[in-house]
Amino acid sequence: MWTYNNPVNIKFGSGAFDQLHSLIAGRRYALVTYSEPPFVALTVRLTAAVGAPVLTINDIAPNPDYSLLTDQCARFATLSKAPKVIVALGGGSVIDSAKVVAIAEGDFARVRAYLETKKGGDALTFIPIIAIPTTAGTGSEVTSWATVWDEANKHKHSLAHPNRRRAVRGQPMTKIEQRHEGMRIVGEIVFIDDVIEVLYPYTDKVVGTVPAGKAEHARRAFEIAEADARDALIRPDPL
Repeated sequence: MWTYNNPVNIKFGSGAFDQLHSLIAGRRYALVTYSEPPFVALTVRLTAAVGAPVLTINDIAPNPDYSLLTDQCARFATLSKAPKVIVALGGGSVIDSAKVVAIAEGDFARVRAYLETKKGGDALTFIPIIAIPTTAGTGSEVTSWATVWDEANKHKHSLAHPNRRRAVRGQPMTKIEQRHEGMRIVGEIVFIDDVIEVLYPYTDKVVGTVPAGKAEHARRAFEIAEADARDALIRPDPL
């Protein structure tokens, strides 16, 4: 087994799961996981080692959505005492959902208001998370980001809580998202169409916008991302 700190404390290898007893250290914990048999088996193993969680959320959707998250967060409000730590056992959707409930304090409306207005972040608290990723490609266990979906309005939000913004440091990679908005020139939308936005991580600053739908547009988006990534190597950390 080996460990690494980025500053998320990573434990990797045979025997890592058995260290949960010392990591939880007798604290009240909530469990966020899936309901499928492999995760039920891991849950049994977990509870045998550290005791039962005060709350289990195991109805996780592939894309964590406003509607379901509202119900899941409300379950925390039914507890007489809040958990001291959240164990997220599963893939990216589990870990993203855990990040949401960690700051909601039993009321998803607080998170929704922050997502939509970017205001009130300083008033949000954060319950520590122990993430046990079961997929190789999520990366959510070592980032401060969570993706939250508003399916009713066909919108995707990036949750970046200020208390977690510095949870992970290191060279970021530029990300690309497609949104139905409009081509921007000096900040103004000049026509409505599907566009590809190239966003800088941590800040969600738009570093480029191109029309979507054609191969040359996608190629241009990656050219913008590549140039911004090169520039990121020499410019100061935006945090």
